[in-house]
Amino acid sequence: MDKLLMLKNKAMMAPVVLSGINEGELEKWIKGYTDPITNLLIWLIPIGGVIASLVTIVVWFTKDEEMKQRDNPYRIVKKIVFWCLVGEGMLAIFKALGITS
Repeated sequence: MDKLLMLKNKAMMAPVVLSGINEGELEKWIKGYTDPITNLLIWLIPIGGVIASLVTIVVWFTKDEEMKQRDNPYRIVKKIVFWCLVGEGMLAIFKALGITS
């Protein structure tokens, strides 16, 4: 019985505790972490995609003729470009929703 009474008291206190959260400060604190990360990723994703694509093509050129015929580097480059577009799209969605500024 004591546990039920304790749970009831905690449930009734929850709105009082939650109303004490300063939403503006919490949003400012969260954006303090997300803004630098997204600003860095805006530059790192395309640069990383270009470097990965160049490495893929250079590795393909170093293979012998039999391996060149078997492996197609454009398939891998298409995957790299796709994932770069997905990453940049997610950053755009975060900015549109106001998660980052």
